[in-house]
Amino acid sequence: MKSTYYDILEVSPQAEDIVIRAAYRALAQRYHPDKSSEPKESAELRMRAIQEAYEVLSDPVRRVAYDASLSGDDHQPYFPSTGPHSIANLEAQAWEILLRLHPDLGSNLNKLEANQQHLGKTYRSLLLELISEKLLSRLVKSICEEMKDIEPQAKLTDSRKTNLH
Repeated sequence: MKSTYYDILEVSPQAEDIVIRAAYRALAQRYHPDKSSEPKESAELRMRAIQEAYEVLSDPVRRVAYDASLSGDDHQPYFPSTGPHSIANLEAQAWEILLRLHPDLGSNLNKLEANQQHLGKTYRSLLLELISEKLLSRLVKSICEEMKDIEPQAKLTDSRKTNLH
């Protein structure tokens, strides 16, 4: 069985963001090539794996996609990691659309990234997640409204059929 990003960071799949961040920092200190007692090449490989695991698990959108990929037996990514249908590309497209609608979000992102890179990533991910949740909520509400209109018509049609027999 292949190890998962959770195995690499030594956390459970239910771990909160703060736990993932703490595990990453502890492992990064322990296995940093300049501090590790392992051979440099081995420490660098381990550090790359730790970094990759953290990048995926610290990003809410990528983490959901990754978790979905774990439900299969082969542990292959659910979404391609590159190309037009990759998570990164879809996020970039959604972000560009959002910036066209609200250009001030870009300057907010730049300010956050100037302080700390992960704050910018978190800001962007949370905005995209919030927008997608609102859109989904509107869609569900719209479908429910349409279903309310259809339901009386269906009852009327059913009653007409029973009256004909």
